[in-house]
Amino acid sequence: TIVRIEDNTCDPKAYIDASDSATFCSGGGELMAYSHPGLTYQWYLNGSPINGATSATYMATTVGDYTVEVANGTCTDLSDAVHVDLSGPSVSISGLAPSYMDTDPPVTLVGTPAGGTFSGPCVTGNIFDPGCGSSGLIDIIYSYTDPVGGCTVNDTFTTEILLVSIEASNLLDGFSFFPNPGHRDFKVRFNM
Repeated sequence: TIVRIEDNTCDPKAYIDASDSATFCSGGGELMAYSHPGLTYQWYLNGSPINGATSATYMATTVGDYTVEVANGTCTDLSDAVHVDLSGPSVSISGLAPSYMDTDPPVTLVGTPAGGTFSGPCVTGNIFDPGCGSSGLIDIIYSYTDPVGGCTVNDTFTTEILLVSIEASNLLDGFSFFPNPGHRDFKVRFNM
C-alpha cells in the first residue's frame, strides 16, 4: 500500500482584494494581495512583471490587467487578473431641457450617481429656477466625489433661458416691442 501525503504548507494562495475590475481616479489606486509573513510578491501588468513591485500592495497608475504572483519558497501561485480603469466614476445630469422660458416653473435636477452637488446660475440645491432673472445660455454643473478613489468628477449641461415678454413698465414712450410675448426675436417700433 502506498500512501501519499500532501504538504499544504507550501501552497500559497494568490488573490487580489478587488472584484474583476476596479475603477480609480486618474491618479491611480491601491491593489492589495493577501498578506502573510514569509510570502514574497511580484506584480504583473498585462502579463509582464512590474519592476520593483514586490510588496503585498501595489499602486496601480496605468490602465490594464493586473495579477500578483505569491511565493512561499519555491511554491508559487498566480492570482486572477483584475482590470484597472483610471477614468473615475461616470457622472451625468438628467431632468433638464435644452431651453426654458423665464416663466417656466422650477425644475428638480437629478445627478447620477447620487450624492453630488449642483452649481451654476439659478441653481439652489438640486433646483433650477428659469425665472431667476437670468437669460441666455446657462451652464449647470454636477460634481461628484468618489468615496473609494477620492477624486471629483464633473458633468456640465448647458441650457438656455429665454425671455417670454417685456414688461410694459420698462418701455419708453413711443417704443413698442412685438410679438409680445415672444420667443428670442423681437421687433422694435418707434412711433414719432
